[in-house]
Amino acid sequence: MVSPDGAWMVFTSNQSGRREIYLAPLTDSAHQIQLSSGGGSDPLWSSDGKEIFFWAAAEDNSGEYPTWNSLLAVQIDVASGQPLTAPQPLFKKDWIYHSAGRPNYDVSRDNQRFLLLEADTYPPTHLRVILNWFNKFQGLRG
Repeated sequence: MVSPDGAWMVFTSNQSGRREIYLAPLTDSAHQIQLSSGGGSDPLWSSDGKEIFFWAAAEDNSGEYPTWNSLLAVQIDVASGQPLTAPQPLFKKDWIYHSAGRPNYDVSRDNQRFLLLEADTYPPTHLRVILNWFNKFQGLRG
């Protein structure tokens, strides 16, 4: 994921032997800063680029589909890319990893609310399709 100012990239890599979260300037991908220490997945920038959110692994993460259950936030110095805080837990929610290369959750512009794709099982056993959803929900915007 590229930062809102276009200067940084945050990503998941297993170069250490497990999935971890890294930050690198777009101009020098060799200069990587590891943000997670106990495993991490699906990083996402805040709208102002001052925080990075990601999922931390559950203690027992040995299944076929890894379970991630703590959403963490790291404050970032926008100029240097250095973390200003250690990862701080925001909340716990059992979540089965089934990303398609990009996070399947999002954060509101004020960083106070999160939208999560939730499944009781993976792979999902059913799918609900809503047709003409734009027309149905158009009047809900304030």
